[in-house]
Amino acid sequence: MHNGHMKGDELSASAKRAWRSLAAFLRQCGALVVMLIILFASSTEAYAVPVNQSVKLVKTAGPLVKTAGPFAIPVVIALVIIGAAGALIGKMGKKRKGSKYSRVGIGVVAPEEVRRNEDLMVQVVGNVEELLDRTIAEAVSVDAINHAKVRGRCSFPAKLNDSITFKLQIAGIEFEEDKQSIVWEERDFTVQFLAHVPKTAEVGSHNGKLLIFIDDIVVGKIGFTTRVNRLFKPSQKPAKTNEKVFKNHFISYSSKDFDEVKRRVEGMRISDREFAKHSFWDKMFLNPGDRYEKEIYDYIDTKADVFLLFWSSNAAASEWVRKEIKRAVARQKRMRRPENRLPEIFPVVIENPIPPPPEELSDLHFGNVVNSLGW
Repeated sequence: MHNGHMKGDELSASAKRAWRSLAAFLRQCGALVVMLIILFASSTEAYAVPVNQSVKLVKTAGPLVKTAGPFAIPVVIALVIIGAAGALIGKMGKKRKGSKYSRVGIGVVAPEEVRRNEDLMVQVVGNVEELLDRTIAEAVSVDAINHAKVRGRCSFPAKLNDSITFKLQIAGIEFEEDKQSIVWEERDFTVQFLAHVPKTAEVGSHNGKLLIFIDDIVVGKIGFTTRVNRLFKPSQKPAKTNEKVFKNHFISYSSKDFDEVKRRVEGMRISDREFAKHSFWDKMFLNPGDRYEKEIYDYIDTKADVFLLFWSSNAAASEWVRKEIKRAVARQKRMRRPENRLPEIFPVVIENPIPPPPEELSDLHFGNVVNSLGW
């Protein structure tokens, strides 16, 4: 369930469209002003006047001046003012349009504890980063009866009208919809995930995580725990959270899939400045003469926080892809706490039917984590 709330101090998408329409109308008035000035000022000559990128021949109309009488000058002055306003608004609109990126703040609001056989609501709220606290406070008040609290937060850059997808998982609890999307409009929004905690749910702490995607690329993760009790008793302890903003992406793929991977990766590099700056793709990152194997392993071992595996039958048969997967898994195993293990591995399926996953990643659900063919 997705709700959006209009705020007086935030410019909505409909207001922006109205603003652009007004600017376009006033610019047309400006073109009309030019025509009228030529008509009134000329006597016997002909002029070529550009209107809407076409050239029309406007001949003089001496009798028109006489017919207009005393209203001619005020009308021309009024139209000159309208034309100037149109030009100014058009210029401002272009400047605003040039500001493509803003920083999105995301928060997860949910109860720390729930009872068996009861309903659970998890709210994912967002706003421009500097206004996120206010949006979180409103979400907490909405579910105050269930002692909802902010469970974690993160932020990342996005462009106006980007599609942002949220995938929520809590071990042992199934949501009516576990994946929902919104279009980023630089204003607050709320996405509600609803579930019914089963009677047979295991009592104790259940790990939850919210994955955040722009297109097929994961840009953030918020981890948290929810405790299932037989009897509800609000906890006085601070909630445990594990927020991550994914920055350094390693691209793993088969060279036989180069064209398909190139299309996807270059699309993300163009649309996301952060991805372009911090992603490791051997075709872009490495130079002739570099020690390929060393550079790749160093990046996986020390920098990558996301391992994007473009999965296909070609990748399944690739010795290099297998080596990269093993390297990433080995680094994860060196980290003691499971929630801190990096890099996070996300399959991007580019072939149907889906080839069997590698043995090292048998615990990942390749069909529903990031299946690009179904998104």
